Amino acid sequence: MGHTMVMTALRTIAAAFTFILALNTAAFAQDQGSTRARADTVLQAWASGSAEAYEAAARANFTDEAFAQRTPEQRASLAARVASAFGRFQVTDVAETTEGVRASIRGENGTPAVVTFTFDAAHRIASFTFDLSPTGGMPPPREVAPSERAYETSDALVTVGDHVISTRLYAPRGRTTFPVVVLIHGSGSSSRIDAPLTRVLAQAFAARGIGSLSYDKRGTGNSTGTFTGVDFEALGADAAAIARYARRLPQAEAVGFWGESQAGWIMPYALRRARFARFAILVSATTISPFEQVAWWLRHQTLSWGLTPDEADAADRMHRAVTLYYAGRGTYASAQAEVDANRGAPWFDRVVNHPYWDTMPNGRPLAPAELAEALRERPGDFELTSAASSYMDYRPHYRRVTLPTLAIYGTADDLQPIDRSRALLEEVLRRDRRHVHEFITYEGASHDMQSPDGRVRSDYLDAVTQWAERQFAAAR
Repeated sequence: MGHTMVMTALRTIAAAFTFILALNTAAFAQDQGSTRARADTVLQAWASGSAEAYEAAARANFTDEAFAQRTPEQRASLAARVASAFGRFQVTDVAETTEGVRASIRGENGTPAVVTFTFDAAHRIASFTFDLSPTGGMPPPREVAPSERAYETSDALVTVGDHVISTRLYAPRGRTTFPVVVLIHGSGSSSRIDAPLTRVLAQAFAARGIGSLSYDKRGTGNSTGTFTGVDFEALGADAAAIARYARRLPQAEAVGFWGESQAGWIMPYALRRARFARFAILVSATTISPFEQVAWWLRHQTLSWGLTPDEADAADRMHRAVTLYYAGRGTYASAQAEVDANRGAPWFDRVVNHPYWDTMPNGRPLAPAELAEALRERPGDFELTSAASSYMDYRPHYRRVTLPTLAIYGTADDLQPIDRSRALLEEVLRRDRRHVHEFITYEGASHDMQSPDGRVRSDYLDAVTQWAERQFAAAR
């Protein structure tokens, strides 16, 4: 596994591991009937398993720019990978959203996924995103009726350096002043400012008289700037700037942080720049390096595809060798040797043809000349692979966390090894007895603290909001 799929795995940690297929984002068209028909045409082409059908659908429905982003061979490869992973899948739900058209699909083998299409002003497809995460088929969380919401919302744009961050304040009804929790969402390029999980959390905080300030990361939603999935220092600086903005609000009594998933890498940077924060709540925080997290996740996937533990180990060694070669941390010879050692294995074709493993065209790593060309033409595909932050030891950063911290994990988290992430955090934080550190693990809770029926765990919401309430009260 290398450039694009390593980017994939990081982007899908919070509610998702989003498989970005490297097409440019554009505005959502106003004529939703037309856009829905175009999306359906592409979905049906994929479901047919025919590369020719997909080529025709792409030519007829993509923008010129989006169509030119991939060669016919690359589109045929994508169609083959979708067919390999899902077979003749069914479309189980289609919804129109502020981002575009969102379709839920389920493969012949039960594998779920969500595909989101965006469009240009002429109603042609400008981008599409596959959410292939294990939780992609989980029902949306249950919310209270709008009339029962304990909050009111107001939006603002906050200038941070050379870009603008879109924010939404969820203010508890009936309160003129209140403490505020800044929400650092997980990875991915979609807007989270008004996501269902955001509203559920904001409702729980508001019921206790606490406000929530949600924001879209740079380059997502209505926030400007260049999207990044791995520049955690820059994302931490943005989070701190939003906290400073929250602190200046006339309603704000005090400020704390809540962060999920990718926020495990972002939070230490934010806290260095926002030392006035009263606490940090980390939910499903990934604290091992992105490289190690992706390797664990991909091995977990291969086991779910039917590989034995020994076979999954062999696939893991191959993934690591290819990724390190693409990152300039290994050699082509080493990567090719691992591939050659496994080429005859019964699982090889099934693994390298899966959509999660798209970095070995024709079942081989890119040769040095091909890699150099790909790095020049598609540097964004290699952002995670190349970034130093993907290989860092994050323990020194957590040693600088010196404020009350609550860390929460769920045993049904399929996106990371929670035992390793929690152990690393405990090792570091419990060395310092000068401030509160608490750890909770919920049996059966997902990465997003949901039960299988889609409900956000009420015991989790109670624990988080009560803990925040106590920390705000203790600091008065």
